[in-house]
Amino acid sequence: MPPSPNNRPLDVLMVDDEPSILDIGKQFLETFHGMRVTVMEDSSKVIDALAEGDFQAVVSDYQMPELDGLSLLKKVRSLGMDVPFILFTGRGREEVAIDALNSGADFYVQKGGDPRSQYSDLAHKVRKAVEERDKEKRLRMERKRLERLLNLYKMSDAAEERVFRYALESALDMCEARFGFLGRMIEGGDWISLLCTIGAGTPMEDDAKAKEVEMASGPWMEAVRRREPVVLNDASAVQDITAHCRQSGSVRNMLMVPLLDGDEVVMVLGIGNCPAGFDDSDAQQVSLLLNGAWEIVMRRSSEEKLVQSRKELESHQDRLQQVEIRFHTLFERAQDGVILMGDRFIESNSRWGEMLGYSPEELVGKRPWEVSPAKQPNGRDSREMAEEMVRKAMKDIMAHFEWTHQTKDGRLLECDVVLQKVSSMGEDLILASVRDISKEKKDARVREFMFRVSEAVQKNVDRRGLFASIYDSLSRLFSIDSYYVSLREGEETAFPLIIDHGVWREPTVRSGVSGITEHLIGEGRPLLLDREGIDRLVASGKIVPFGERPEEYMGVPLKVRGRTVGMMVVQNYDGERRFRNEDLDLLTFLSEQVSLALEKIEANEEMKTVNSLLRGTIDSTPIGILVIDERNRVQMANRPLMDMLRATDMAIEGLDGMENLALLVGSAADDGWRVLVDAHLRGDEGTVNVTLSTIDGRIFDTTRSPYTVEGRPAGSIFTVKDVTEVRRMEGVLKESEARLRAIFTAAPVGICVVKDRRFVKFNERLLKIIGYQKEELIGESTRMLYEDQSEYERVGREVYGPLLVNGVNWTKTRWRRKDGEVIDLLMSVSSFISGEPEKGYVVTLTDLTEIEEARRLLQDRLDFEATLVSVSRLFSEMDSGGHLHILERAMAVIGAQQRADRAYLFEMDTKRGACSNTVEWVAEGVPPFKDMLQDIPLDSIPWWMSMLREHGAISVPDVSRMPPEASNERALLEEQGIRSVAIIGIFMGKDLAGFLGFDFSRPDYRPTAQEFELLRFIGEMFSNVLSRWSKEKEARQEHEKLVNILNGAPMGSLVFFRNEGHLCLTYFNEEGRSVLGEYADGFLGCLPQEALPFLDEGLINDLLEEAREGEWVPCDRELHNRRSGELYQMWASSLDGEHVAVFLLNVTAIKDLDQRLLLANKKLTLLTRLATHDVRNKALIVSANLEMLCLRLRDEWARKYAENANKGLRDLQEVTDHLHNYLSIGSGSLGWTDLLSAAEMALGQLDQVDQPGPTIEIGQGIGGYQVKADHLMSTVLYNLISNSIKHGGGVTRIRLGAERREGELLLYVEDDGKGIPADLRGCLFEFSMDGRRQGHGLNFIRETLDMYGMRIELDEGYDRGARFVIRVPAGQFRLSTAA
Repeated sequence: MPPSPNNRPLDVLMVDDEPSILDIGKQFLETFHGMRVTVMEDSSKVIDALAEGDFQAVVSDYQMPELDGLSLLKKVRSLGMDVPFILFTGRGREEVAIDALNSGADFYVQKGGDPRSQYSDLAHKVRKAVEERDKEKRLRMERKRLERLLNLYKMSDAAEERVFRYALESALDMCEARFGFLGRMIEGGDWISLLCTIGAGTPMEDDAKAKEVEMASGPWMEAVRRREPVVLNDASAVQDITAHCRQSGSVRNMLMVPLLDGDEVVMVLGIGNCPAGFDDSDAQQVSLLLNGAWEIVMRRSSEEKLVQSRKELESHQDRLQQVEIRFHTLFERAQDGVILMGDRFIESNSRWGEMLGYSPEELVGKRPWEVSPAKQPNGRDSREMAEEMVRKAMKDIMAHFEWTHQTKDGRLLECDVVLQKVSSMGEDLILASVRDISKEKKDARVREFMFRVSEAVQKNVDRRGLFASIYDSLSRLFSIDSYYVSLREGEETAFPLIIDHGVWREPTVRSGVSGITEHLIGEGRPLLLDREGIDRLVASGKIVPFGERPEEYMGVPLKVRGRTVGMMVVQNYDGERRFRNEDLDLLTFLSEQVSLALEKIEANEEMKTVNSLLRGTIDSTPIGILVIDERNRVQMANRPLMDMLRATDMAIEGLDGMENLALLVGSAADDGWRVLVDAHLRGDEGTVNVTLSTIDGRIFDTTRSPYTVEGRPAGSIFTVKDVTEVRRMEGVLKESEARLRAIFTAAPVGICVVKDRRFVKFNERLLKIIGYQKEELIGESTRMLYEDQSEYERVGREVYGPLLVNGVNWTKTRWRRKDGEVIDLLMSVSSFISGEPEKGYVVTLTDLTEIEEARRLLQDRLDFEATLVSVSRLFSEMDSGGHLHILERAMAVIGAQQRADRAYLFEMDTKRGACSNTVEWVAEGVPPFKDMLQDIPLDSIPWWMSMLREHGAISVPDVSRMPPEASNERALLEEQGIRSVAIIGIFMGKDLAGFLGFDFSRPDYRPTAQEFELLRFIGEMFSNVLSRWSKEKEARQEHEKLVNILNGAPMGSLVFFRNEGHLCLTYFNEEGRSVLGEYADGFLGCLPQEALPFLDEGLINDLLEEAREGEWVPCDRELHNRRSGELYQMWASSLDGEHVAVFLLNVTAIKDLDQRLLLANKKLTLLTRLATHDVRNKALIVSANLEMLCLRLRDEWARKYAENANKGLRDLQEVTDHLHNYLSIGSGSLGWTDLLSAAEMALGQLDQVDQPGPTIEIGQGIGGYQVKADHLMSTVLYNLISNSIKHGGGVTRIRLGAERREGELLLYVEDDGKGIPADLRGCLFEFSMDGRRQGHGLNFIRETLDMYGMRIELDEGYDRGARFVIRVPAGQFRLSTAA
């Protein structure tokens, strides 16, 4: 490979206090990599050497006596020297590397390993650094060339000598050459007349006085002959033309450029001694410059001859126009806006006008702040800031800053601006380069917007708050005139949030309007419309205009559980086009996040509704309920009870139960209430019933029943029923029983008064039964209603005829309703006035069909409500430890009430993907199937699961008619002889946890809507009970765990109970007893400072003031026990609002041990760092010399022995490196480490210069996360990648990636090699020194990740090579701010 772009060796200055290192480094870099290396032992002389020499890079050691490498780097940079700087050191601390890179080092290379690879890597990084610096220089040169060209074209009035001299100065400046000359060809072509020379050592220096130089041979003659530029970068190639120069050895390279006027060479320009050599770009730019100078001179000459000939004038104007075209071609080709300005814009390219929407002519004469908003985004006045930047540039300080312009149509344009001072004709002007960075800025705002949206979705629990947060985020991203959210509620459209022109409007509801919102909800898809699109919808009749019509409309649907429930819309009222398709995609993504939040809010509201329903059910019962726990605290008191206590507005839950029970029984006329109280205080197991009479005359039936929690007595449930009115009514009923019996005998269902069997009067119930209006019956004969004439006559004979004897007659008859339906009636007839039938008759008619159906429905309802009460009582009395028998009893009650053949409960195990029959009840004579219905795979009943998740319940009246997609379920049911079935889902939150089932051997079981709702209610009861049991079980396990932790803690554990605002000691473990001393038991019930003087109650309360429940808060100072002279470290935690735990750790011995360990560790670290540095340096010297020796030895055996020695030395270096790595574990503090930066740093350490390595890919997921780690994270990744390259076996591709899975972040490194042998997998991460594997690297990785709280494992299921997976637990990673 060539040593440099111009085939010139790179000049490198190498600095090290080890002469042997310098010698071997010089040999390798010059021998194998074609560089020129200057060595220097004294680092303090480097600055002078850089100032005097022409070095293209510096390679420096770190640890040197006079001036260490890092200090040298900082000094070089502080002096403004921009030479590439590579730190080449044996000191392998990552913090040194980071400090070096932050201080301006281009690369950091660590000594050690194979010398050839080591120096190949070093040479690669030197070349890369020089190339990067050359790119930066070329960019600066491009700007300088543009400036020179601009100034040149402004010298049209200058003298010819000045123009040509400026052209030569510009050529030297642009190409960084050291000397140059410019001459005009003398007729004949062998001599030139020198116009000007610049620089010492010019080949023309001796002849400059004569002003004429012979051109018989040399590169200038070659340029004249070929009529094109000639580039010579080889010093030997120019010796033949410098033989006559006094400083012939000073010419290293040259560039000769001829100037043609038509086909004739008229001038020759030569420059030389460019440090980087010349290239074609230099030749092109100098040619353009020389042509420009020539044309300027020629233009002036033409102008002087204008008076002689108009024809010549026009010719010269054409040539001038061509020159200007060339100049503007260069000017206009710039991709950025380019402006020449003083205090106003003088000239600009078309790109600048395109950016702002002006023509170039319109911009001339304007000031920068006139095309800018009044204020910049940082709040500063645009004029003030612009003038400041111009002043800065005028001081020869390049001004580089961000600026917001305002286009002609009012849009804001974010730009990157560079201002530089240029001189033109003695006048100082400003050259401005402006780049449009609006898209980059918008992308950054989109990322910030995504984060804000995610945060809003997580935080908001109500709809309006959510929509307001979304508006706040959208307004930062878009310019919005109007924003609103609509929700579809039946036939109405609600607008919970409307913001119009920045004004928050009142929420509103509309119906009967088919506006664009209703249309878009019906479409259910995103929509972006301009004014024409909206007009087309109006013209088509699809929408009706409503409100102010926008110029732009962008709306996206909001969906909950797959259905469109509303819209989110932003609008623009002016003519500017603000929204694009990518904005619609972004808003669509946002709508999906909002839809998820709406589902969450809806679920919370449903849960509140269920809880409210349950509480309402308890409060609606006519029985008072009072629950008192074993500490005599009121746990619950329902509303009927508070009404009985005549304390409706009083809140007693949580207060003393005995005091509130006294409110009820305090006015009792007897002592029966004491039976209830004594039974509670004794904790009797049986139920006690007592009737209480109060002084004010009220009577209560009261019951006391015990209840248990987790198998132990937990308190009592008192039920109170006010039977005062019942008892009073019993007496009243006895007195009027005879009279009421007569009234009930003729109970009015349908009643009419007839005379001569014609209607006189009737009630509404009768009209409803027969379907006629009142006006249609008055005065009409009852004959019109009988089924036929014979029935009418029969009733006359059998009912009306005997009335004089019997008084009242009954019969069943059939009447015809107005709609023609014949109905069965029970008729009773009696005289209107007893004994006077001529006065008329009272006829009572009852619809037998309706009564029968109502009686059945009422009975079913009563039975079901009784079932609910029974099940509720069963659930309230059972504990979470043994609930199976209670569930079986509840299932028996429900199954019998439903008259089912079989009732059962299935519970799901989502981890195993199966469900099992856990509770079963069967009717008499029906076989059980519970044992057969265990571990049924969920994927075997897909239709069943889908219907339950979507609808929550299933009713199948006829199993044989189930749909084809339910074939599995149909086969399962028919196998059990089931013909009808009803299934009710049981949910835990949103997740299906199981289901209740009712099987029937009879077909066409169809529960009514009311029955189905009641069954759903029972399902919710089961859901709540199972959920409560699960939570109680978790709470019990947490309590047991806490007790175990306290008892097993290797430190003093004290628990305090808050009593009337103070902390009282209630518990301590054995370690706590040792802290309290021999009288520990006597401190129970005491305040903290009474038990331990150093343990102040106020200190504990201060620590816990802002702590979350369950969080352990450390005390920031050590506590001194003056009794024993010992020191303690304290932690405190609020356990449950009432209990506080305190840990006390005796650190007296630990403090002393810490000091000694700290001192020993400091000595060991210092010793090891010095040792590893010296070992690396000495090993590199020996290894490099052995490498050079191997290359020169011809004896095969001698070379083999040298190679073996070199291999052993590299193994020693590897052991030294691992020793350094192990010492680094735990030495740095953990912080948020960017995975992408760590991966790139790891790749930068790889040695793949001399031979092609595998392709290494960094997946997109890597750049999205940060992990809790330190500087060793890059070393971990480097070791994994290096391990694949060295031991993977034919690896061609390595991939790094990251993905989230089940709350963890999985970071993986995989390759396509031969994989890990089976016999090594079990001990892969163990430290070993056997001949086959030396487990330094992988063992170091495991130890480092253990320190981070992470773990590494080999993916056993990966069969395309080797795949290592690092598992990062929740809390140890987060999204990168750049993601």
